[in-house]
Amino acid sequence: MPRQYSSSVRRQIVVRLRSGESVATIAVETGICQATLFRWKRQALIDAGVIEGIPSVEADEVAAAHKRIAALEAELALTRDACELFDEQAVVPPKRRRAIAEGLIARGHSARSACRITGLARSLLQYHRRRPVPDRKVRRLIVADTITEIHQRSRGTYGRTASPGRASRRLRDERQPQAGQVDHVRARPVRAAAPRAAKTQSHRGRHPR
Repeated sequence: MPRQYSSSVRRQIVVRLRSGESVATIAVETGICQATLFRWKRQALIDAGVIEGIPSVEADEVAAAHKRIAALEAELALTRDACELFDEQAVVPPKRRRAIAEGLIARGHSARSACRITGLARSLLQYHRRRPVPDRKVRRLIVADTITEIHQRSRGTYGRTASPGRASRRLRDERQPQAGQVDHVRARPVRAAAPRAAKTQSHRGRHPR
């Protein structure tokens, strides 16, 4: 990024340049590159009406307008990406907001803008970003990605798209031994679980029909 000089320093150097001092001498003395000094001198001549060109006032207005346009374009891109990630959901839970903020940051938006448009506190985002990812969550994501990949490769024949939680529950249920089988870990037969409705009614003093 080019170095910024104050307007007072610029005016003093322009006065010296217009008085006849050489650009090379001032460049060695101040450390400012000669191209910058030549540009300042030319702009001073334009402002004085000696040569044709855009005056400094108009140039500043044009630069400010370009800056505002760039800010509006960035805000429009942020809003468009946020709408795509929100997926028309009116109410979004905090975990989902954090995921949307991470998605916006991955698309090149700043963390400040992502938190502002999602309504998420920056301190909360930084806290979760500094926390290590639990091994259980990593395993759940791997299982979900594997199921999704199988589903896509088989063109919908095997597997199905599922959330990580649902995928983990399915694997846990598949590992549970069924009634009539032998639990090799405990070395005992597995009994069928009583229906929950019958269990509840028995606690109330009623017999299931």
